[in-house]
Amino acid sequence: MPSPDPVPVRRSDAAASATAGRAGRIDTAGDGRAAPEDALQLARETFLAGGRIEMRTIASALGIGRSTLYRWFGDRDRLIGEVIWREYNDLVDRAEDAADRDGLAGAERILAVVARTNRDISRSRALRRFLTSEPEAALRVLTTKHGGVQPRIVERHARRIRDERERDDIKPDVDATALAYAMVRISEGFLYADQITDTELDLEMADAVMGALLR
Repeated sequence: MPSPDPVPVRRSDAAASATAGRAGRIDTAGDGRAAPEDALQLARETFLAGGRIEMRTIASALGIGRSTLYRWFGDRDRLIGEVIWREYNDLVDRAEDAADRDGLAGAERILAVVARTNRDISRSRALRRFLTSEPEAALRVLTTKHGGVQPRIVERHARRIRDERERDDIKPDVDATALAYAMVRISEGFLYADQITDTELDLEMADAVMGALLR
């Protein structure tokens, strides 16, 4: 995502106090101006605390107009999607590190990374709260191109598939992006089954189906 120039802000004393404690974690412009990273940090903290991300609230806390926030992110879905993507990306990093420590390669490594990531996602209280409190918005953000999450998940998996194919024989011999997309859709179907089809979560079945794709 591009990083637009920071904009001058006129923080109220209350807003300044609310953000002062985060100074060590937010990458601000350093001269009293807000940047997209400030908005993302506030949105992330709100999300992880189980709160509802509101453009008006974040803009007010940063002392900027909502139009600036919309210019940075497009809309609320995109802002939430960016927060979720960063959390997801961190989970994948940890899953890949674990697979490396276990010495996994090829299809086994691909499946292990996806399986661990899916289980970590299923245990995310913040994400479950989002799905429960705003099911339509959550599925729109998580499972469509509009939210900006799914396309990047697909590309991350596709990159791993291509890397593993250079080192090992992975079946089937189909386009990596198409295979990654199929795996992501399978993951979504099982991860969010309670919201999509009103059925219980069954990640072991998801593992089995994705494993069959790579045989």
